[in-house]
Amino acid sequence: MKRIPALMIAMLLLCACGLTALAEGETDLSAMTNEELLELRQAIGAELTARGVFAEGQDEIYPGVYEVGRDIRAGDFLFTLKEGYRTWVELRIYASIEDIEEGEEAEREYVTSELGEQFNLLLEDGKVLSVEDGVFLVAERENVGWRP
Repeated sequence: MKRIPALMIAMLLLCACGLTALAEGETDLSAMTNEELLELRQAIGAELTARGVFAEGQDEIYPGVYEVGRDIRAGDFLFTLKEGYRTWVELRIYASIEDIEEGEEAEREYVTSELGEQFNLLLEDGKVLSVEDGVFLVAERENVGWRP
């Protein structure tokens, strides 16, 4: 009789481990489209904000190339270096994706090695933002008033 409860507990543990492994195997990010990945990223950012991990309107941006108006929205943002992977972390703004492909110089370049350093970036539709070797916290700036 004592074997039955022990057997049931062992079977429950096996099922729980199996279900966890099955659940982990269901999310195949490589099969998702760019749009699906962006929607998932936005949903994760919203949940982290709701939990108080990020301040309202704050998110993270990771190394990569982002087309303004498609991958990220245009606006006036404050970028704060959260994490660096190398000695220098770089943000570059290009006129277009073709400029990157053709090896053209960036219109603007921001380089830092200091965690917490901040940059104000005005991102306009059609421009391309390149983030290299670091993670930035991004928050939309409030109305900054007069601007030349």
